[in-house]
Amino acid sequence: MAALSNEELTALVQACAMGDKAAFRSVFDATQSAVYSVIFKKVRDGEAARSIMQKGYLYIWRNASKFDPERGSAIAWIMVIMRSRALDHLRRATRDVPSETVPETLVDPQPGPEVAVTQAKLNLVLRTALSQLPEKLRQAVELHFLHDMTSTEIGARLKISRHTAKSRIRRGVDALRHHVPIKAMQDWI
Repeated sequence: MAALSNEELTALVQACAMGDKAAFRSVFDATQSAVYSVIFKKVRDGEAARSIMQKGYLYIWRNASKFDPERGSAIAWIMVIMRSRALDHLRRATRDVPSETVPETLVDPQPGPEVAVTQAKLNLVLRTALSQLPEKLRQAVELHFLHDMTSTEIGARLKISRHTAKSRIRRGVDALRHHVPIKAMQDWI
């Protein structure tokens, strides 16, 4: 599939809200590789990643009308949904496994070569874009997304309020949207 601009992806998500199955297929085709990479990086389990993707895309299909392009880009909305589902999966998994249990099989924590290449390209572009942000915004974005810290944790670490931390994260992500367009993301996939 050809690369999609943010406007094209936004239009497709809005078409999904009206029940357009072809638009949903296009959304899936345009985002599935990036989505899988993000989920796999969190859960380190291919089967779980595919299950989370399926549930996430089902949520997107059923709730596409909740997408608001004024609040962010379509790819950001999709990635937040998928990342949240991956984190929920991890929370459930740690809650369900007794601490004294030893896993019967060990999973290789290293991603496969295709995931590693995609992730390396994405990391390079994001690092370049991050380096162009003002220091305060860059710190907040890195702590939130690269170190999985909450706004409360970021506030404590940087000695700022939680609300200031949230604001810096949001402003940093907004600035990154201008440096890392959807079209460029499609080239990595």
